[in-house]
Amino acid sequence: MTAYSELLRYIKSLAESEEFVNTVTMGEDLDLNKGNIFPLFNVDITGASFTSNSTVSFDVEMAALDVRSINNESEYVEAQGDRGSIVDVNIIQEGRVAAQFPDMIIKMEQESTSGFGSGASVMIRIEDEVGVEFEGVRTQDGGEGSNFAVGDKINVRSNISIEDTIIEVTEIQGAVSQKEVNADKYYGNDNEIDNHNATISVLNNIWVKMHRDFARNNITSSDNPSLEQITFSDKNLLDGWSINFSVEMPTNGVDLCIEC
Repeated sequence: MTAYSELLRYIKSLAESEEFVNTVTMGEDLDLNKGNIFPLFNVDITGASFTSNSTVSFDVEMAALDVRSINNESEYVEAQGDRGSIVDVNIIQEGRVAAQFPDMIIKMEQESTSGFGSGASVMIRIEDEVGVEFEGVRTQDGGEGSNFAVGDKINVRSNISIEDTIIEVTEIQGAVSQKEVNADKYYGNDNEIDNHNATISVLNNIWVKMHRDFARNNITSSDNPSLEQITFSDKNLLDGWSINFSVEMPTNGVDLCIEC
């Protein structure tokens, strides 16, 4: 009689075809402490009975498990800002300075802006009384400003300006990330929900293929197998599902495992 070994080989081949599964094991005792073996699929035949002179029924339990990742800062969420200090700009309106001043690099201070930033102090190179090139921000006194966004337009001028020069922000310095209290205790604290979703999907995929192949080979199996949500807590915290069903096979064996 080869039904027992044939059934195990067949289930193993189905599990190994699942992209999510990293390790396939068999038996009642699981080594749950090795983090590198997960996601894990385990099959265990928990009982059997002869249902006739030519058939045998097996009680089967299959489980899919994965390690839960805990966010140690789960009470916080990152609030990524889209504003910061100025790194680079384009001159979009040259402006003018007094004619009696020679070509030079001058400091221009922020007069107004289309956004929310403040404190900009930029260096502009002047040729023939107009601003022609951005020479950087005046960082010695914090002249890069704060709270600027890419695309902000800033009117700047100096004490010799006749017309404002207008610049547009093209790059900002590391938009500030702030930590805020995470009021959502349902999602985001760990990947428990993701684990349960992925592992039940694995069992569903395997069960659908099994049920199809059983029908083709006139093998009887449970119509409505029961599932149980499981969590193991030892050195690893694991999430997953198990499915329990019975399958009745001919004692003379059947070739289920085409690619084993």
